Amino acid sequence: MVRSPRIRVGEGSGKQLHCSKRRCFRECPPRTACFSFPAITFPGAPPAMRYFNVESVRLMCELMRSHGVAPQPALAAAGIAPALLDDPSARIAGSAELAFLRLFRRQMGGVGALAVEVGRRYRLATLGPLGLAALSAPTVAASLQVIVRYQGLSFSWLSFAVEPDGDACLIRLDAQPAPLDLRDFLLCRDLAAAASMLRDLAGEDACFAGAALSLDDPGQAEGLQAHLRCAVALDADASSVRLGHAELLRANPHHSLSTHALGLSACEALAHSGADAAGAASAQVEAVLARHVGRLLGHDEVASLLATSERSLRRRLEREGTSFRLVRERVLRARAEQLLRATPLSMADIAEQLGFSDASSFCQAFRRWTGQPPSALRLRVST
Repeated sequence: MVRSPRIRVGEGSGKQLHCSKRRCFRECPPRTACFSFPAITFPGAPPAMRYFNVESVRLMCELMRSHGVAPQPALAAAGIAPALLDDPSARIAGSAELAFLRLFRRQMGGVGALAVEVGRRYRLATLGPLGLAALSAPTVAASLQVIVRYQGLSFSWLSFAVEPDGDACLIRLDAQPAPLDLRDFLLCRDLAAAASMLRDLAGEDACFAGAALSLDDPGQAEGLQAHLRCAVALDADASSVRLGHAELLRANPHHSLSTHALGLSACEALAHSGADAAGAASAQVEAVLARHVGRLLGHDEVASLLATSERSLRRRLEREGTSFRLVRERVLRARAEQLLRATPLSMADIAEQLGFSDASSFCQAFRRWTGQPPSALRLRVST
């Protein structure tokens, strides 16, 4: 088990304090904090196999409604039951969130600074137990350590790590876990969310010391510099954000030892009880269908391969707010979009690889899933 990171605060003894860890930001003067960020990784599945709290989709739906866009078609196409949005404990498959994200971007494409507009809606209070643990930590540095340790419980598709940078810290943002077509959007969204969460912790005047982003599409960063209130470089080799020493030392106004302990306990329980739900029914069905993507397996065949009854599988999927049909369509759509983007295969060849009888059946199904023919996606990729 990874040990919890530690923060020590020197009281006015006049003595220098030193970290017991190998890496420390600096030799600490009296009455200042001593920081150490050991390498921390989340033991869960990759984001595409994780299960995410539905709060992220709910926030995007709220934004759609505020711009007069109905979210129901996107929810239906992604296989997300609208009733789940009212359940604070509901979790959805990573593949379902990806499907919704793509539809969200398509339907909201005319909204300026979309990544920032949605990112600023994410606050620590939307992170459940993780947000509770971070808000009740003694300092911003302590909150950051909690978030790094339990980053797999967040809404983010990125992975991030913290390292010393003189008398500050550098938060490195890795967008590789996110799909290529969403990386720039998610990077800018999550950085905007991070700025909002920093203000939750340290007040409205808190800000990062600087940011550097590696973007293929700098247009995704529209409005980001104004929201971050710091210089943003858009041509960096790697993405990172710098947090100054003064910000790290800020005391959290909501600090509470008992609440913090409660939040950490809940995070630990979620992290070690399979909260990313890689063993959930829909994830198991997706894995089976992905292994047999060239055959249109039926509900009964998948149940047999999972050593369960068709009725039991149906009930488990219903408890997760989905169905066999929606899960299968999600798998087929993801594979179809991958083939359309990355290969020159004809529609007939793609139909054969997915198990359809002919190109016409595949094209009809694709139009039903996305509202457009497969040729439209290929045309967008080529241009």
